[in-house]
Amino acid sequence: MSNTCQHIATYAALRNADPTRTSTLRAMFVRDVNRRFTKLKKDIYTSIVTNDAFGLNIQTNVAAGPNAFAFNTSAEKVDAFMKWLQIQIDEGILEVKYMNQLGAAGQQPWTNMYIQDSYKRGITRARYETKKLGIKVPPIEETGGIRAAFGTPFHMDRVGLLYSRTFQELKGITAAMDSQISRVLSQAMADGDGPLTIARKLRAVIDGKGTAVSKLAIKDSLGRFIPAQRRAQTMARTEMIRAHHQATIQEYENWGIEGVNVKAEWSTAGDDRVCQQCSALEGNVYSLEEIRPMIPVHPNCFIDTQTPIYTSTGWKPIGKVEIGDLVLTHKNRFRKVYALPRTPKQKPEVTKFKFKGDLKLSMTSNHQVMLLNGQWVEANTLKEGDKLVVLANRCKRCGKLIPYFNKYCSKTCNSLDITDKQWSDPGHRKNISAKNSKSMKKQYALGLRDKDTICLAANKKVKELSAKGEFVLQQPETRELIKQVTNTPEHKEASSKRMKENNPMSNPETRDKAKTSLNELYANHPEKRLNARMAKHRKSGNKTYIEKRMLDLLDKMEMEYVFQYPILRYNVDFALPELRIVIECDGEYWHQDKEKEAKRDKAIREQGWAVIHYTGSKINKHIDLIEDELARVFGNHTGEYETVEIEIEKIEKWQIKRNRTLYNLSVEEDESYMAKGIVVHNCRCMALPTMPIKDKKAVKKAAKKAAETI
Repeated sequence: MSNTCQHIATYAALRNADPTRTSTLRAMFVRDVNRRFTKLKKDIYTSIVTNDAFGLNIQTNVAAGPNAFAFNTSAEKVDAFMKWLQIQIDEGILEVKYMNQLGAAGQQPWTNMYIQDSYKRGITRARYETKKLGIKVPPIEETGGIRAAFGTPFHMDRVGLLYSRTFQELKGITAAMDSQISRVLSQAMADGDGPLTIARKLRAVIDGKGTAVSKLAIKDSLGRFIPAQRRAQTMARTEMIRAHHQATIQEYENWGIEGVNVKAEWSTAGDDRVCQQCSALEGNVYSLEEIRPMIPVHPNCFIDTQTPIYTSTGWKPIGKVEIGDLVLTHKNRFRKVYALPRTPKQKPEVTKFKFKGDLKLSMTSNHQVMLLNGQWVEANTLKEGDKLVVLANRCKRCGKLIPYFNKYCSKTCNSLDITDKQWSDPGHRKNISAKNSKSMKKQYALGLRDKDTICLAANKKVKELSAKGEFVLQQPETRELIKQVTNTPEHKEASSKRMKENNPMSNPETRDKAKTSLNELYANHPEKRLNARMAKHRKSGNKTYIEKRMLDLLDKMEMEYVFQYPILRYNVDFALPELRIVIECDGEYWHQDKEKEAKRDKAIREQGWAVIHYTGSKINKHIDLIEDELARVFGNHTGEYETVEIEIEKIEKWQIKRNRTLYNLSVEEDESYMAKGIVVHNCRCMALPTMPIKDKKAVKKAAKKAAETI
């Protein structure tokens, strides 16, 4: 794939991953929030520790400075500090800037510029979705651009409320933080804490790191303490999505859609993957006025793990999963990864689960997992004894469902299976049993054999041989034999050198002569060019070499397939109608236009088919790996993948101290995957306009009237 095609594919995937197209803008908003809270923490440390503003550091006798709070009583010190703190908050977190808003210069909160940008993107998206309904609304460029559209009275009123809401919510967060700081500070003064301890406790109120926060800190309804900085981060993400959503709904109303009662539908993954909050909304249809306050529900939910993900090629680390990979979902089917959400520099709370069989899984506490009853819940709400869903295997002996990492359901089944294999031949079993029984009884009766002595002697002998360098794996001939059967870099280099020396094309003169001859041949006989011959070959109905190899593989696997099967207006290379699987062999000539191919695949998938592509290079070099992958995919479609319950034995929670990158996957349709076999997912919801066919004429008429008015 060319760099341009890769860029297009990546951009398209990102657009699908974030329907609002505001992920970069949200990240900028959060970084700005973090910068302001970080400055506040530094100012507190400098004041309390460096300048000893409370006059607590008697040994160093540091001068209190102009902002000293070294009053006679603790209450006076706390009161003076809180007044100073409010000034720092007003100048930093609640800063008001001189900026141009809505065409008028003035003093505005710094948060307005982010809300405005997100709102403008919502207007643009609404125009796009309206056009998809078949309503002829003029492009933004024809109505004076985004500034003109943004400056209409309807939008000005709406965005003004959003400006106020965001800033007031930030004020509420800082007010709650002030209350907690006042409580913690008063308690710290009463406990006689030193400057450094006090500074650490106040920092913990702000960011939740380091020193445990006092019991006096304000907690949420679930009894959790949520630091002010984290609340502000969530607020930033939430309000950006809210601004985008409000702009979208307002734009629908501006074009007369509301006047004919066209409704907006809550759009999710469309299955039981949706979390409890969204599942109640799934499938329902709401008026524009009803849907306006409903979004967002939960805009921030990411997994934090480097554990293996089960894909069609086997287990693969989440950091190495690529767009286009097929991953197993909670529906026990493979679906394609369409985006790779990555959130750098995060310090989230982590929940770690310990299961039987030494299985462990860590994730961010707000990530969702599937319970045995099919419900989706956040990791931090689970307790020991709860049961999650894990990829299943069947006991090799009794067929009972067990977690995938086990072969047998119990030691009994394992022992019985081994015994059956050893004693499968009745005659041999009887003969060997009699001989062994007689011999062993005699030797133990005479004291010739003792199991403990035998084990110790064998262990001693191995150690002696190793010490002398005479153990079998230490012998040069053994090691040389191992090297000979290993594909080492030296062997590769020697083989490559040998091929180059014996290849006449390694001679530059020979290459130039062959190139000149080939160019003359193609100039005189264009029909003999490779692409021309391939095109003729395809039209004749014959198979290419890679198609023949794929055909042989499908025959070997005893699969029922149809070559050049028609789907819509396309002919696919191989189709397995019973399993609804399409296999495409990507030769160079027929797969140059990646964008066109992506549209083709999407149309085929919408008909209920799973599409798998293999390049000619992979078919030629790794047909064995393709066989393994197809076996997994076929197993998915024939119901061989199952899940079973697994009980949580232990839960641990902690706050990450160093910045970490959060990894997640966006998966077509199901939005779920199996991390270490445990079913996890990331929910995302959005509102899309929908319209009954009978209302289309009325909508278009109303839109036309609205356009004339605007």
